[in-house]
Amino acid sequence: MSINLKIVLPLLLALGIVFPGSAQNNITRVEYYLDADPGYGLAQAAVIIASPNLSTSFNVTTVNISQGIHTVGVRSRDANGKWSLDEIWLLFKPTLSVVPANITRAEWYIDSDPGYNNATAITPLAPGISISNLSFSVMLNTLSNGMHIIGVRSRNANGAWSFDEQWLLFKSSVPATLANITKAEWYMDADPGYGNATPITVLTPGIQIAQLSLQADLNAKSNGMHVIGVRSRDANGAWSLDEQWLLFKSAPPVPLTNLKRVEYYIDNDPGYGKGFPLAFNTSTNINPLLSFINGTGLDSGSHKFMVRSQDMNGAWSFDDSLIFVVNTTQAGPFININSLAFTNACAAGPFIVGYHATGTFNPGNQFIAELSNATGSFSNLTQLGPPLTSVSTGGLINCTMPPNIQQGTGYRMRVRSTNPALTSNASTLSISVDKLFLGNDTAFILLCAERGINLTRIYNPANSSILWSITNPTLAPVAKPDSAPVGIHTLFATNAIGCEDSAKATITQKIADWTGSISSNWHTPGNWSTGNIPDSQTHVRVGVNGTPVNPCIVSTNDAEVLSIHARNGFLVQINNNRKIFIRGECDATKLP
Repeated sequence: MSINLKIVLPLLLALGIVFPGSAQNNITRVEYYLDADPGYGLAQAAVIIASPNLSTSFNVTTVNISQGIHTVGVRSRDANGKWSLDEIWLLFKPTLSVVPANITRAEWYIDSDPGYNNATAITPLAPGISISNLSFSVMLNTLSNGMHIIGVRSRNANGAWSFDEQWLLFKSSVPATLANITKAEWYMDADPGYGNATPITVLTPGIQIAQLSLQADLNAKSNGMHVIGVRSRDANGAWSLDEQWLLFKSAPPVPLTNLKRVEYYIDNDPGYGKGFPLAFNTSTNINPLLSFINGTGLDSGSHKFMVRSQDMNGAWSFDDSLIFVVNTTQAGPFININSLAFTNACAAGPFIVGYHATGTFNPGNQFIAELSNATGSFSNLTQLGPPLTSVSTGGLINCTMPPNIQQGTGYRMRVRSTNPALTSNASTLSISVDKLFLGNDTAFILLCAERGINLTRIYNPANSSILWSITNPTLAPVAKPDSAPVGIHTLFATNAIGCEDSAKATITQKIADWTGSISSNWHTPGNWSTGNIPDSQTHVRVGVNGTPVNPCIVSTNDAEVLSIHARNGFLVQINNNRKIFIRGECDATKLP
């Protein structure tokens, strides 16, 4: 006995992405085995003609195998010695066919089996290999109400009996009228017994009910298969049969982790983590990722570009491949920028530059990223750093856009080395740089504690999302007495492409306490806690920090203040017809 298999084999069955139009090596060997795999190259060879894709057939002999199920394994090998995955098929070798005999008797029974040939015969019966459409009558008068079993079987001319076919038969009493369904209940997995399962609300009892709903809490259930059972009871207390459904609770999907490395190699795999790295923005998906490989030094002809990625858990993807052709060998050494990764090209924003170099680089060599001006010229370039000290022919340079850079759309990058001194071409793609500048930090003197300052009139960037460090930045013209925003308040802003900036508004009050540490003269700076004579924007406090060394006296010149608050029985004396001009209308009790 032999089986003819016709199998279509691709070049190499492998997981991954094969880019359209990529060339393939010839298949040079096809082999197969039955049940036990003898090892690569040791199975039975099939006669083929080498080809990248082929359709072939061969005979598999089953003379020496036992009856029953077997497996046939087939695989192929290409000109580079790489094997495909095994294709496996099931093969069934049957027993020798037996000429079937005619069926000569059929019989049936209810509930109790009286034994073969002792049940009630089904007549008439025309003998044949296959019989159908037989019928018989069952008298139910003597049967009790409830569930019964009907069994049917047949016997052929050789005396061999068939298996019994059995059906359930239910004999019910004939009610005068159908009773309404008044209760429904459900359970999961284990049946607690009639009347003990979880009730289902039956809003309107009836002979038939539909569209009832139930809610099953699966939080406490294990992952896997479960059974939900539902039944109902009528007004006479009779229960229905249980309706049951299978329910599968799956484990929550494992969230994808971000990628932390993408690398490629050409032709020969240097090992995981040793390929040329590509700069990219961290995410779970980096498609599409634009890359420019360095082809200097490659021989003319076909080459294989392979790329793979690694996630934050350290797991590597399969290698994806692309075949490309070098028409003419280009001499090295040479440096090129193979990738740029911007979170956003913003002033003072971070980004990564990837480079691919050929040649030999000496100890102490540095790779330095350089930025052109807004028109793409490197005559007045900006060095971005810090430099990367490395002799590796592939790497990533971490850079930061200058904070004072101007907006523009024509910026370009290049990379140079110091030992040997090489300079790459400018990046193929131009770079657009955006900028968000709120303005300089500001400072304000708040005259009265019960008044506020509307900070949104100071900083109000357009087309940006903003966040103030203060709950209410619009306290003006009059705020609650206990909520004047004295302190340092910061505005954080982000524009449409994600560029960020911040600005601080410092709000203070000028408060001077009388110490009298030198004399009693108001106009002596050393007598004040601030070291300055109070002016029209200063709140004066006397007797706040204990007993002054000398009393406070205005005698040599007039004085002016924003407010005066004398505490603990201490006063300000005015001699020689001098005056104190109070310029504010502030509530001095609101001072600290």
